[in-house]
Order: sequence, then C-alpha cells, then structure tokens
Amino acid sequence: SLNEHDRFKTPFTLSLGYMTLVKLAAQNVAITFLVIACLASQGWVSLAKKSHHTKNDEFVITKWPDKTPEEATTDACGTCYGVCNAEQKRCDCPRGYRGPDCSQGPRSVTKMCKSYQFYREGNCSFHAPMNYCLNQCNKRGKCVAGWCYCDPGYYGYDCSLSTGEDGKPELLAGLGYRTRKRRPWIYVYELPPEYNAWLNIRNSDRPLAFMFQQRLLSTGARIADGDKADYFFIPMNVRGPTDSLHMAKAIEYIRQTWPYWDRHGGGHRHIILHPGDTGRTEVVKKPTRDLTENCTYLTHWGLYEDYPFSNWKAAHRPGKDIVVPILIGSNNPRSHAFKRSPLHPLHPSRSPDGPAVKRDLQMLFAGRICGGREAPNSTKWPNCRPINVGYSQGVRQLVHYHYWNRTGYAIAVHNPNYLADLARTRFCLAPTGGGHGHRQILVAFSGCVPLLIGDYVYQPFEPELDWSAFSVSLPQKDIPRLHEVLEGIDDEQYSRMQVALRCGAEHMTFSGFIGGFKWDVAKYDAFETIMEILRSRLDHPGVAPEKLREVDPQLAAFMECRDPDKEQAEEPSSAPEGLCSLSELDGMPPTCGGAPWTTMASSRGGRPAAAHHHWLSATEPGSEGR
Repeated sequence: SLNEHDRFKTPFTLSLGYMTLVKLAAQNVAITFLVIACLASQGWVSLAKKSHHTKNDEFVITKWPDKTPEEATTDACGTCYGVCNAEQKRCDCPRGYRGPDCSQGPRSVTKMCKSYQFYREGNCSFHAPMNYCLNQCNKRGKCVAGWCYCDPGYYGYDCSLSTGEDGKPELLAGLGYRTRKRRPWIYVYELPPEYNAWLNIRNSDRPLAFMFQQRLLSTGARIADGDKADYFFIPMNVRGPTDSLHMAKAIEYIRQTWPYWDRHGGGHRHIILHPGDTGRTEVVKKPTRDLTENCTYLTHWGLYEDYPFSNWKAAHRPGKDIVVPILIGSNNPRSHAFKRSPLHPLHPSRSPDGPAVKRDLQMLFAGRICGGREAPNSTKWPNCRPINVGYSQGVRQLVHYHYWNRTGYAIAVHNPNYLADLARTRFCLAPTGGGHGHRQILVAFSGCVPLLIGDYVYQPFEPELDWSAFSVSLPQKDIPRLHEVLEGIDDEQYSRMQVALRCGAEHMTFSGFIGGFKWDVAKYDAFETIMEILRSRLDHPGVAPEKLREVDPQLAAFMECRDPDKEQAEEPSSAPEGLCSLSELDGMPPTCGGAPWTTMASSRGGRPAAAHHHWLSATEPGSEGR
C-alpha cells in the first residue's frame, strides 16, 4: 500500500505515540523493529529526536524521493521540495508539510488529516483519491490529494501561472489565454495552500468558492496583473465562524504580501464568497467582520434589516454585497427541476400542437413547517410547539394555519409527488427557513411562479434584478388575505410572468458550471450576472442599487436577457452550436466535451470538474483576440 503514492512513491510521516510503541513492542518486538529497519533502509523515513512539544516519537521525511537537492533548487525559491511560487518566492507544500523547503512533516498524520476534514483516507498528504484539484491542475501538474504538484516552471492553486518573458506572472502560457474584453477583470490572490487546497473539498456541502474560481479562468475574467484589476478575489471557502478566523489570518498575509488591500482603502473592491445559511452574521465580528467591513460579500442570505422575532441580525448590505443563488449540482435530487423544465423550447407544452399545461393547483408547498420534521397541528393555533417560534419568520406556520385545507392549496411536510406537482401549480411558496431558502430557484426552473412571503429579505440579485416581473411578493402581515391576492392575478398578467420567468430562471442557474437547461449557453447565468452587477457598480459609483437599471441601459438589457440594441429577448430557434445541456429533452447523458461538470456541487457526490476554457472559443460574447 505504500506504493499507492505514485509520483511521490512513499513520502509520508509515520508518528507512533509512546503508548502505541509499548503496545506493539509487547505484542511482537521483533516485527516492530524489523518494520522500522526496513523503512529506514529504503530511505522512506528517518528517526527524529523526541520533540519537547509532544510525547510522540517522530519519523519525518527529509526530502521528496523524486527530487534530488539539485533538482529541487530554483532561482526564485532556493531549495524547494514542493512547488515554487516564483512571484512570491514561496515554496508551497503538500498537505501538512511546512518549512521554507517543505521538508518538515506533521507530528501526527491522523491529527493533521482530521484538522482538514479527512477521516478515512489514511495519509491525506498524498492519498485522498476522491478529492479534487482546481481545473485538474490545467494538465501542468499532478493532482495529489487535492493539491496540485505543478510541473517545473508552473505554480498556483491550479498550476495556471508561470513567469513570462517580461518577468511578470502569466496565465496559461502557450494556450492563447487573454483576459476578455468585457469588464470587470478579477485578480485572484495565490494564497499558501493551507488556506484552500489543503481543505477537503469533497466534504464541503457548498463548494461555490471552488467553482467560482474555476469559472473566473474559464471565462477569461481573471487577470494576472493586479495593477490592472477591477476587483480582487480571496479564494477561500468561508462557511462558518472557524473559517472566518482563518480568513482573518489570510487577510493579514495578503496585506503583508500584496499592496492592493491597503491601496484600495482597506479592502474595497475585494470579494469574499460566504455560502452559509445566514451570511455575514456567521462571520465573527472581531477580528474578521470588522476587518472585512469594506469588502463585497457574495452570500445566499439577503436579510437587510434586523428581525427580532426570529432573532436574526441584518446581514446583507444593499449596494455593497450581492445575494447569489444557491448552487444546485447535477446529481442533486432537486436537479430534476431543470432536467425536464417546461421552460425548455422543446418541452411538449411549448409546442403549438402540444398538450396545454393544466395548472389546477393554486398554491403548493412541501417542506418543514415547524422547523423540525414533525407535522403541525391542524386544529389550533399555535400549530407548532414553541421550540423554534422564529423559524421561517413564522411564515410557514401561518400559511399552513390559514390554508392547509383550502381547495387548490397543497401544503404538507412531505409530498412524494412534489416535483410533478410543480408543473400543475400556478404559484409555489418559496419562504425562508432557518436562513436562506432554495425553493425560489427550484420552482423557477419548474415554470411555477415563485410566491415570496417574508420581510426585509432580498432575493438573489435583488434589487438590481426586478423580481416583481416573474414572482409575487407579500409581507407576512398579509398572509390571511393571500388567496385574494392570488385570485386577483388574471391570465394575461400570469402569462406575462411566465414569459419573464424564462429569463429570471436563467439568472438563477450556474449553467456555466453544470450545463444549461433550456438552450442557455451561460450568457446570462448566475456567474455572469454577478460579473454584470459588479461592472455596473464600478461604472456608476454612488448610484443606489435599485436605480442602476435606470442609469445603465446595458444592465437593464442584461437583466431582461436581451442584447442592448434589441427591445425584447429572443429565444434561439434551435440548439446553439457546442451546447452543453443537462436537459433530458436534448438527450441523456449530455455530451459537454470539456465542460466543468460539477456533480460534486450536489451533495458530496459525482465526478471531478474539468477545465472549460471559453476564452478559446470564437463564439464567447464580448471577447477579443481569440
């Protein structure tokens, strides 16, 4: 099993605690020392002196077996048995290894691996076969347990960087990469791997930061020269309080290493992606939230006012942060909503000769109502036990109380036919839960008009995106008259909402990550919507976010999925060339060539994503020099 490490062959740290040695020796002294002697004779381990920091005896690697000291010597980093970051003159190490030349192994492999959320992989420094490497190391290095062991001359999280003839960093040298014409241009900080590559991406339920960085490169939005950048991305997955403390350390490193944080007024134009349930409120105030006060957060949670009833604090700052949709991967059971979406031009209901969609349900909801899995009481109020009174701002509880037995309203904790019922429902309730929700995205894919009930919560890309065009929004106090509001929407108005929903749903999907669902080619997907909002804010500083569409015709056209010189959006009459589709209507399994299949984004499942370089395509909109 020691030979599984392939390129590294057998580099590892063998740490045996004192009690373990005693136990082994008591069982078989001869075998214990025979194993040690065998390992030492092969040069795999060296017996280190007992550390005053631990009671463990250590066997620590002193060099990589596939590099001699001469081979490990570089002009930029001196001796480096890891990967030499030529720009920072820094030796980047595999998981758990440290020191100026990466020769210092961990005292306890097991403890180190657990700290990075590896529990069953054995020596996770070199053996974590299911972990992913960003962009598959761009085929300029070997993926070793999620860390890119770059070929000589290349460096970075994904081996995308090298030193150009002018002595400056260059992205994907020799592959014709050029930063795209359209702004903004994003500079990505190449942090030491302990801040990102060492983490177990397979153990992340929301790996959006990983996918976002992948997409920056594949679309040509990334730039290697920070002096020309519009924004700066900190490539970390900040999921909770512990991660935010790690972020504070990363920012201190950034300030010591690059000039851009302080040059832009202490974090202005810096982007942090936080996919937690309640956004910035999960970031510890001191030091991280105070330190990142000027940064732009991309989060799923749009609460912009305190909500004492639910004990929620305002997290979103309109005009500074951006609410982004949750990433639903192609292996997620919810992905059925876009695999047979009625918004697809080939769906039978869209054909003039096809069957008409019969929407005989007025309103639909299935999911937790009381905060747990228990069913609510249908005979009295309060209908839930006072365990989590503030769950969902009380919306789910009130809707159930008023409408659980009303004709045409289907409200239940569990509905085995939920996905099928979406297609026969006019309005689908999409409330908050313990924080942000996902149903507004799911139901949009399904062609059901989202019903949004909640106070002080912005939806993805709101207010730059006009949700009123394709959804119904209602304050909590109006729940008793919900039926009157829905009955007041006539067929003509509902038809207009359905048309607008085709565009609104496109903004909700990361189709550039997972593939399209209705002949969409990621021109207006969630990633590009983030880019467009950042561009508009940069071009119109000081304009209130709800006013940007009025002063920026380009943004207004984008949000309506149309070209600026056209008054209306136009659907393609046939499948675009080179389409990467998830839809069963286009045939399954999809053939997407080099597209970044992100089944990993579903729920710790699927196969690794591949680099998908749109900048190599002459059809990429707004490109130049392809």
